[in-house]
Amino acid sequence: MDVWSPAQYRRFAAERRQPFDALVALCEPCRSGLAYDLGCGPGELTRELPRRLGVARVVGVDSSDAMLQSAAEHADESVSFQQGDLATFVSPTPVDVMFSNAALHWAPDHAAVLAHWRAQLAPGGQLAVQLPCNGDHPAYQAIAITVGEQRALFPGPLPSVASAENVETVERYVEILHGLGASQLNVHLRVFPHALAGPLEVIEWVRGTALHPIRVALNDEAAYGAFLASYEARLRRILGPPDMPYLFTFKRIFLWARFDTPAAAR
Repeated sequence: MDVWSPAQYRRFAAERRQPFDALVALCEPCRSGLAYDLGCGPGELTRELPRRLGVARVVGVDSSDAMLQSAAEHADESVSFQQGDLATFVSPTPVDVMFSNAALHWAPDHAAVLAHWRAQLAPGGQLAVQLPCNGDHPAYQAIAITVGEQRALFPGPLPSVASAENVETVERYVEILHGLGASQLNVHLRVFPHALAGPLEVIEWVRGTALHPIRVALNDEAAYGAFLASYEARLRRILGPPDMPYLFTFKRIFLWARFDTPAAAR
């Protein structure tokens, strides 16, 4: 069930662009070469990567039909898109930049995924990743609490919040990249302050991302509506007056590493 909505995702396009720009700024400029944008989404940002990274060609990879249909309008001689699983895809040729903005948290076992990506890099290749780590924010904790309270709505196993379940610590990512032979690396956590019109805007934010596993697990629009009503009631209690501006603090982890030797040589 593909519940991704490019239109919903774009509701906070300016806010979602900020970490993308920060990730691009970490990368070293390339002279031609190939980049992959893993979890490319609707493609607006992917189309900027040839110019901003200096590569000749970028391939955007996403598992969502809806996102790829939207991304198709951004394809040209330097940007193409294909369907695939970011954790298991294989490039037919060595890659100069593996780029992934706000997508890795959906996959489990990040040590294995990063090793898989690193193995496909050309000598001197870069790995650039940004992923949310906001699972301890009250709005995200409220998702898990509401799932527990509304367990009767779910016909099968209860879903989890991906960012809470899969994301490692900053220190662990340093260990992983060092163990993979990084010649240089930069791993850090950054908090992005997003000034929203009110706390209930957070619902629209998570409807574009974190609530996807909930909707898939429910597989019923009426049940999903009931879940949203319960979730909204909880947010009204914990996030403050609905008619007041709300500062949505969003934590993200940035990973950048360069690998000067081919993976097979280690």
